[in-house]
Amino acid sequence: MTDKRCFSPEYSDIGVRIHLIFKVKGLEEVEKYLNSIPQQFKGLQTYSALLNCYAREKSVEKAEAIMQKVKDMGLAHNPLCYSFMMNMYYQTGDWEKMDNMMNEMEGKGINFDQFILIIRLSAYAAAGDSDGMDKIARMLESDKRITLNWNAYSIIAEKYLNVGQVEKALTMLNKLEGMLATSKNK
Repeated sequence: MTDKRCFSPEYSDIGVRIHLIFKVKGLEEVEKYLNSIPQQFKGLQTYSALLNCYAREKSVEKAEAIMQKVKDMGLAHNPLCYSFMMNMYYQTGDWEKMDNMMNEMEGKGINFDQFILIIRLSAYAAAGDSDGMDKIARMLESDKRITLNWNAYSIIAEKYLNVGQVEKALTMLNKLEGMLATSKNK
Protein backbone atom coordinates (compact mmCIF):
# COMPACT_ATOMS: atom_id res chain seq x y z
CA MET A 1 0.00 0.00 0.00
CA THR A 2 1.20 3.43 -0.78
CA ASP A 3 0.93 6.59 1.25
CA LYS A 4 1.16 8.81 -1.85
CA ARG A 5 -2.04 10.73 -2.34
CA CYS A 6 -3.29 12.18 -5.60
CA PHE A 7 -6.71 13.01 -4.17
CA SER A 8 -8.00 13.94 -0.75
CA PRO A 9 -9.18 10.82 1.06
CA GLU A 10 -12.87 10.26 1.76
CA TYR A 11 -14.30 8.67 4.90
CA SER A 12 -15.06 5.50 2.97
CA ASP A 13 -11.49 5.37 1.60
CA ILE A 14 -10.11 5.40 5.13
CA GLY A 15 -12.54 2.68 6.25
CA VAL A 16 -11.52 0.45 3.33
CA ARG A 17 -7.86 1.14 3.99
CA ILE A 18 -8.25 0.16 7.65
CA HIS A 19 -9.87 -3.10 6.56
CA LEU A 20 -7.06 -3.83 4.08
CA ILE A 21 -4.29 -2.97 6.55
CA PHE A 22 -5.93 -5.29 9.07
CA LYS A 23 -6.09 -8.14 6.56
CA VAL A 24 -2.51 -7.69 5.36
CA LYS A 25 -0.56 -6.35 8.34
CA GLY A 26 -2.70 -6.82 11.43
CA LEU A 27 -4.21 -4.81 14.23
CA GLU A 28 -1.03 -3.10 15.41
CA GLU A 29 -0.55 -1.51 11.98
CA VAL A 30 -4.21 -0.47 11.91
CA GLU A 31 -3.71 1.37 15.20
CA LYS A 32 -0.59 3.09 13.84
CA TYR A 33 -2.48 4.14 10.72
CA LEU A 34 -5.39 5.43 12.79
CA ASN A 35 -3.01 7.63 14.78
CA SER A 36 -1.78 9.19 11.52
CA ILE A 37 -5.26 10.15 10.30
CA PRO A 38 -6.33 13.78 10.83
CA GLN A 39 -9.23 14.11 13.27
CA GLN A 40 -11.60 15.48 10.61
CA PHE A 41 -11.47 12.09 8.85
CA LYS A 42 -12.40 10.11 11.94
CA GLY A 43 -16.11 9.48 11.51
CA LEU A 44 -18.50 6.56 11.54
CA GLN A 45 -16.82 4.71 8.66
CA THR A 46 -13.40 5.02 10.28
CA TYR A 47 -14.57 3.93 13.71
CA SER A 48 -16.85 1.18 12.42
CA ALA A 49 -13.93 -0.26 10.41
CA LEU A 50 -11.75 -0.13 13.54
CA LEU A 51 -14.53 -1.66 15.62
CA ASN A 52 -14.83 -4.49 13.11
CA CYS A 53 -11.08 -5.16 13.44
CA TYR A 54 -11.23 -5.27 17.24
CA ALA A 55 -14.32 -7.47 17.16
CA ARG A 56 -12.70 -9.93 14.75
CA GLU A 57 -9.69 -10.14 17.07
CA LYS A 58 -12.06 -10.60 20.03
CA SER A 59 -10.41 -7.64 21.71
CA VAL A 60 -13.42 -6.98 23.92
CA GLU A 61 -12.12 -4.00 25.92
CA LYS A 62 -10.89 -2.12 22.85
CA ALA A 63 -14.07 -2.89 20.92
CA GLU A 64 -16.22 -1.69 23.82
CA ALA A 65 -14.15 1.51 24.08
CA ILE A 66 -14.61 2.25 20.36
CA MET A 67 -18.32 1.45 20.57
CA GLN A 68 -18.62 3.89 23.46
CA LYS A 69 -16.78 6.52 21.41
CA VAL A 70 -19.20 5.95 18.51
CA LYS A 71 -22.11 6.39 20.94
CA ASP A 72 -20.57 9.51 22.50
CA MET A 73 -20.18 11.03 19.04
CA GLY A 74 -23.87 10.35 18.36
CA LEU A 75 -23.06 7.97 15.50
CA ALA A 76 -24.59 4.75 16.87
CA HIS A 77 -27.87 5.07 15.01
CA ASN A 78 -27.76 2.04 12.70
CA PRO A 79 -27.27 -1.69 13.29
CA LEU A 80 -23.79 -2.01 11.72
CA CYS A 81 -21.66 -1.32 14.80
CA TYR A 82 -24.08 -3.31 16.94
CA SER A 83 -23.72 -6.30 14.63
CA PHE A 84 -19.92 -6.21 15.06
CA MET A 85 -20.36 -6.17 18.84
CA MET A 86 -23.04 -8.88 18.76
CA ASN A 87 -20.84 -11.14 16.66
CA MET A 88 -17.89 -10.61 19.01
CA TYR A 89 -20.05 -11.42 22.04
CA TYR A 90 -21.34 -14.51 20.22
CA GLN A 91 -17.77 -15.61 19.48
CA THR A 92 -16.78 -15.08 23.13
CA GLY A 93 -19.96 -16.70 24.49
CA ASP A 94 -21.16 -13.60 26.35
CA TRP A 95 -24.92 -14.01 25.95
CA GLU A 96 -25.71 -11.40 28.60
CA LYS A 97 -23.90 -8.67 26.69
CA MET A 98 -25.70 -9.75 23.52
CA ASP A 99 -29.02 -9.27 25.29
CA ASN A 100 -27.83 -5.90 26.62
CA MET A 101 -26.94 -4.81 23.07
CA MET A 102 -30.36 -5.83 21.78
CA ASN A 103 -32.12 -4.08 24.68
CA GLU A 104 -30.07 -0.96 24.02
CA MET A 105 -30.96 -1.02 20.33
CA GLU A 106 -34.62 -1.46 21.17
CA GLY A 107 -34.47 1.40 23.68
CA LYS A 108 -32.91 3.71 21.10
CA GLY A 109 -35.35 2.72 18.38
CA ILE A 110 -32.64 1.09 16.24
CA ASN A 111 -34.26 -1.62 14.15
CA PHE A 112 -32.82 -5.11 14.26
CA ASP A 113 -31.62 -6.32 10.91
CA GLN A 114 -31.30 -9.84 9.59
CA PHE A 115 -27.65 -10.07 10.66
CA ILE A 116 -28.30 -9.08 14.29
CA LEU A 117 -31.15 -11.57 14.56
CA ILE A 118 -29.24 -14.42 12.90
CA ILE A 119 -26.33 -13.84 15.31
CA ARG A 120 -28.73 -13.97 18.27
CA LEU A 121 -30.44 -17.08 16.88
CA SER A 122 -27.01 -18.72 16.56
CA ALA A 123 -26.26 -17.89 20.19
CA TYR A 124 -29.55 -19.42 21.31
CA ALA A 125 -28.67 -22.52 19.28
CA ALA A 126 -25.21 -22.69 20.89
CA ALA A 127 -26.88 -22.51 24.30
CA GLY A 128 -29.43 -25.17 23.28
CA ASP A 129 -32.31 -22.73 23.84
CA SER A 130 -34.93 -23.72 21.27
CA ASP A 131 -37.54 -21.35 22.79
CA GLY A 132 -35.16 -18.44 22.20
CA MET A 133 -34.58 -19.69 18.66
CA ASP A 134 -38.34 -19.81 18.04
CA LYS A 135 -38.70 -16.24 19.29
CA ILE A 136 -35.98 -14.97 16.93
CA ALA A 137 -37.28 -17.02 13.99
CA ARG A 138 -40.72 -15.45 14.51
CA MET A 139 -39.14 -11.99 14.64
CA LEU A 140 -37.25 -12.65 11.41
CA GLU A 141 -40.34 -13.83 9.59
CA SER A 142 -42.78 -11.22 10.93
CA ASP A 143 -40.67 -8.05 10.53
CA LYS A 144 -41.74 -6.45 7.24
CA ARG A 145 -38.45 -4.50 7.07
CA ILE A 146 -36.49 -7.76 6.83
CA THR A 147 -36.46 -9.75 3.61
CA LEU A 148 -35.21 -13.22 4.35
CA ASN A 149 -33.15 -14.79 1.60
CA TRP A 150 -32.38 -18.46 1.00
CA ASN A 151 -29.19 -18.21 3.05
CA ALA A 152 -31.06 -17.02 6.14
CA TYR A 153 -33.54 -19.90 5.90
CA SER A 154 -30.69 -22.39 5.49
CA ILE A 155 -28.91 -20.99 8.55
CA ILE A 156 -32.09 -21.17 10.62
CA ALA A 157 -32.68 -24.76 9.46
CA GLU A 158 -29.09 -25.71 10.32
CA LYS A 159 -29.38 -24.21 13.80
CA TYR A 160 -32.64 -26.09 14.43
CA LEU A 161 -30.90 -29.31 13.38
CA ASN A 162 -28.05 -28.51 15.79
CA VAL A 163 -30.49 -28.53 18.70
CA GLY A 164 -32.38 -31.61 17.50
CA GLN A 165 -35.48 -29.79 16.23
CA VAL A 166 -35.80 -31.76 12.99
CA GLU A 167 -39.44 -30.79 12.28
CA LYS A 168 -38.69 -27.09 12.63
CA ALA A 169 -35.62 -27.49 10.41
CA LEU A 170 -37.77 -29.19 7.77
CA THR A 171 -40.31 -26.36 7.98
CA MET A 172 -37.55 -23.85 7.28
CA LEU A 173 -36.23 -25.94 4.40
CA ASN A 174 -39.74 -26.13 2.93
CA LYS A 175 -39.95 -22.33 3.09
CA LEU A 176 -36.55 -22.17 1.42
CA GLU A 177 -37.70 -24.52 -1.35
CA GLY A 178 -40.84 -22.45 -1.85
CA MET A 179 -38.75 -19.31 -2.13
CA LEU A 180 -36.43 -20.90 -4.68
CA ALA A 181 -39.34 -22.29 -6.71
CA THR A 182 -41.00 -18.86 -6.74
CA SER A 183 -37.81 -17.12 -7.87
CA LYS A 184 -37.36 -19.62 -10.74
CA ASN A 185 -40.89 -18.91 -11.97
CA LYS A 186 -40.22 -15.19 -12.34
